[in-house]
Amino acid sequence: MRRVALLVLISLLPCPMAFAQSKDHSANGRFLKGTFTAARAMELIYGHPYDAMNGISDWKPNQAHTYPNDWPERIDVDVLLDASYVESETPEHLLVTWAKPNMHVSDSYNCHACHVLIGITLFAKTSDGWRVKASDLQFGYYGIWGHPPSPISVQPIGPSRYGLTIYWEDEGQGIVNQGIVIIVPTGDTFAKAFDSELADSWDEDGCSGKVRADLIDDCFAYDGDVDFLPNPLSDYYDLVLTKRIYRSLSKKNPVGTSTIRYHFDGSKYIPTAPSVNGPGQSHN
Repeated sequence: MRRVALLVLISLLPCPMAFAQSKDHSANGRFLKGTFTAARAMELIYGHPYDAMNGISDWKPNQAHTYPNDWPERIDVDVLLDASYVESETPEHLLVTWAKPNMHVSDSYNCHACHVLIGITLFAKTSDGWRVKASDLQFGYYGIWGHPPSPISVQPIGPSRYGLTIYWEDEGQGIVNQGIVIIVPTGDTFAKAFDSELADSWDEDGCSGKVRADLIDDCFAYDGDVDFLPNPLSDYYDLVLTKRIYRSLSKKNPVGTSTIRYHFDGSKYIPTAPSVNGPGQSHN
């Protein structure tokens, strides 16, 4: 199956301090004295002992309007990724977590629409420990069947910047849909800088036989990818989104390849003029 990347860009944006876990679901203002370990970081930001053997912390999230109505007041949270790197000569740790009800019970939360809650916390090294630089413990809901998106990894997205790639996909009625989200630190939290579909498989049921005229423009399948190219005028690489329509009944979306280059303006990716190798530009 094709895969799509979710990228979390790590930058040196200002990070105002706050105290304790705040209403915006953050751990900002917290400080880990001494050596960094994922277990110590989990206890710091979630406020409860971390069961390293079972990989679970007990946690009471903020009951925000996005919190699922059928979730209990307390849920389980675990480490999804702990990545370390040096950015602008400062050692950093990116801790990504996932949470859901009854994590230790394998079949208690298992359905196609059963997403998990992703949290993100960025730590920066100081002379005597690690301070939380940016945090959102309830960033968003991803994954299917009660499992987090996988695999994930950190990769360079600038000469001295790093990104978190999370590959995910969704399936329904025989169709595979994929998309890409890019997230950047904004002050002391995180925000989306780029959001786009990346792949859509062929609809065998809806696009076979005689197709209604008002539906035929939806009958095309494509895949794509994202690359990063150096930009000498920026601390971040440019993003290049390529989409390849490989099967189509649509005159509006014919078979072909389209490419769009994006510049990072400090908070989001801005498209420049697209280039086209053959037909297929109109689907962007």
